[in-house]
Amino acid sequence: MKKEEFISLAKKYHEGLCSPEEQALYEKIYRELEQEETLAPKWNDIEREQKRKKILSRIELKRLEQQKEKVRYRNRVWQIAASVIIMLGVGISAYFYKPAAPKINYITKSTTAGQRLNLTLSDGSVIVLNANTEITYPEKFATDSRQITLNGEAYFEVMRNPEKPFSVSSGDVVTTVLGTSFNIRAFDKENVEVTVNSGKVKVAANAIGKEVVLLKGQQANYSKQLGDITTDEVNPEWYNSWISRSLEFDLMPFKDVVKILERTYTTKIEIRNTASNACLIRGKYEDEKLSNVLDGLQYVVKFDYHFNDEGIIIIDGNGCIN
Repeated sequence: MKKEEFISLAKKYHEGLCSPEEQALYEKIYRELEQEETLAPKWNDIEREQKRKKILSRIELKRLEQQKEKVRYRNRVWQIAASVIIMLGVGISAYFYKPAAPKINYITKSTTAGQRLNLTLSDGSVIVLNANTEITYPEKFATDSRQITLNGEAYFEVMRNPEKPFSVSSGDVVTTVLGTSFNIRAFDKENVEVTVNSGKVKVAANAIGKEVVLLKGQQANYSKQLGDITTDEVNPEWYNSWISRSLEFDLMPFKDVVKILERTYTTKIEIRNTASNACLIRGKYEDEKLSNVLDGLQYVVKFDYHFNDEGIIIIDGNGCIN
């Protein structure tokens, strides 16, 4: 080994930077030089041993410092890792253990043929179900909306609340209001019909992406078969008469009277002969049975009626009496 190489090795040895192989090599050369008394010929054994121990002590001290630094580094790494794990744990816990949303209890009410039902919802809104109707609504409404579903016919008197719109889903049609009164007829395989008694109502036919806004005395009619929604001006009382069965006709054509009877009593009526269709009817009936109303109409219109096997009323018109 050259002198410069030995000096460089000695420097690394004293700084504690030698590999195990380099340390062994240095100590071997050192012992050989000691034997030849080339390194320090004037040192006695005690001095040489003291020098050797001092060198080894410095090496050991440097090695311990390096080990401590490694331990401190590992500790810092574990501290950082632990912090990350804790933060991830908190984040994961917050993600997977979110407070459960309040459970919503739904109520379903239905009516059978000839039956009507009055309901008062949690917000104070009132609903009257016509016969053969089913409605589903939450026991308690959400904080930002009031949503129900309807299959059949019902009359609504909705408590006003601008912050919680009231919406009724009837198949492809959604009727939305803030506070108003209206009637919805949405039986299976029939057109959906919305009639407004008061206030403003928005009717959306989602299937065709079209909506209309109705005011008092207006009606929307959605035809799934035609894929269209139309509006018309109507007398709301004609479409709400089923609620109280209070019927009043003031020179109304017989064919229109029959339509109102169908709605009021939820009964299918067919006119086989149109001879009586134009006869004008004037009269008033308060909560009468359908048979009583038909018997009373026979005093002003010439017609016979009967029930067929399917329960449909068949009318054979023969013109007007006067």
